Amino acid sequence: MKMENIIELNNIYKSFTGVQALDNVTLHVKKGEIHALVGKNGAGKSTLIKILSGIYQKDEGEIIIDGKRTNISSSCEMGLLGIHFVYQEENLVPFLNAAENIFLGNEPKSVLPGFTSKRQMERKAKVIFEQLKEFSIDIHKPVMLLTSAQRTMVTIARVLISKNSKIMVFDEPTASLSYNEVNNLFAFINNLRKTGVSIIYVSHRLGEIFKLADSVTVLRDGKNIGTYKVSELNEKQLAEKITGTAAEMIDSNGKSRVLEKNRESLRPLMEARDLKVGNKVKSATFKIYKGEVVALVGLVGSGKTELAEAIFGYRKLDSGEIFIDGQKIKINSTASALRQGVSLIPEDRTNKSLMLECSIRENLMIPNLKKISRSNILSRKKENKLTETILKDFSVKYVSQEQKINFLSGGNQQKVVVGGKVQDLPKLFIFDDISAGIDIGTKEYFYKIIREFAIRDNIPSLYITSDISEALLISDRVFVMQDGIITKQFLTSDLTEDILLHHILVMGNDENENNYKI
Repeated sequence: MKMENIIELNNIYKSFTGVQALDNVTLHVKKGEIHALVGKNGAGKSTLIKILSGIYQKDEGEIIIDGKRTNISSSCEMGLLGIHFVYQEENLVPFLNAAENIFLGNEPKSVLPGFTSKRQMERKAKVIFEQLKEFSIDIHKPVMLLTSAQRTMVTIARVLISKNSKIMVFDEPTASLSYNEVNNLFAFINNLRKTGVSIIYVSHRLGEIFKLADSVTVLRDGKNIGTYKVSELNEKQLAEKITGTAAEMIDSNGKSRVLEKNRESLRPLMEARDLKVGNKVKSATFKIYKGEVVALVGLVGSGKTELAEAIFGYRKLDSGEIFIDGQKIKINSTASALRQGVSLIPEDRTNKSLMLECSIRENLMIPNLKKISRSNILSRKKENKLTETILKDFSVKYVSQEQKINFLSGGNQQKVVVGGKVQDLPKLFIFDDISAGIDIGTKEYFYKIIREFAIRDNIPSLYITSDISEALLISDRVFVMQDGIITKQFLTSDLTEDILLHHILVMGNDENENNYKI
């Protein structure tokens, strides 16, 4: 039996200040279908779903929902039509707790007129998190104090209280989630599909598309390249449709060979001895050598980000020792970390890397003031030239240098963050989940420059990631972190995805396992 379309976006056009964001784009989604929407950063995905949500208004075209032509001019109209969104950027009230955010505008009523029932709210919030198999969230804690992954789960939970859901749109929902949380989310999405809910799933992670979706629509440069059955494609073919060029899958060529030498004769660039940070990092001991890329993996809440932030001076290091080039150093602020040659690109670009109300140029130049000034006087000529060079090198899609950065897509924002931070070469780079929410082409470019830093400049990187395949793709070694402890260290060449996943999920350190340590 042929399924009917629940959504028809026909011949949609949208432009911004002379830039054609959508050019005759059509998207049809069937009832009970999981339909993936993919494309490079700036391809038009976010613009299309914002038109569906009522945030943007189309210039031309038609929208048909459940057989009825409509114009969606607000989020209220969207909700009445049974459309609900989980956005890439969290839309939470930071000082409210998880339960209060979930039920904001839909608070359970108390027996007393005009009052809400906090007890009912918390009880229902716990039920929703149990459905998502999410047990780590303290529902009484303000969401500003939760991790990025936990805030994502709160955002997802918000849409689950809706009673009239016909269509749910997920925009990069797994960008900060662990392997287990991703599997739990996929199980929940499949259960939604069984109840007749249609899903639009936006993601840059091609592996997710093949695990979850029935159909996929590809956008490129604001145009519809085509809609395909997922079962009739492989990842390489889909990557080629997204980029418009032959896919070049990264291999191990060009990886550092530092660990194949006599390690006893090498002095590590950085050594950490028994680092402790509150109750998040209980024991972190490791060495990083010049010219290598080390991946740090672990479940959400394992302490990866907290460790990175302590090394960079964001967090107070309670105890332990750090050595750079054999010299013991003290890092008690981000300024002291930078002076010691440590640079961090954090996972939370919105709150820790960008000034959203400032221009692209200003965001790029803040970390590069020394390059564009002399005797504390800024050179606008140098500023414009360096800005233009970075934007070109990182293929940022923008209107002008003075455009506010909050109008860029998430992927283009990340390009600005990385591009601005890598102009001054440190002794050690720390990259914390920088590939979350970016397209395959940009990931390839990030991998390339990180490898070039290692091989050409002999600068090592500690690369924190929630993507197991990415960890194996880019690294020479892999550290596994569990419950605040670095428990295992491997040569990447000794690992497969299944083996690494086993070591991430299985607690403890089995002395009988092939566990390479340095």
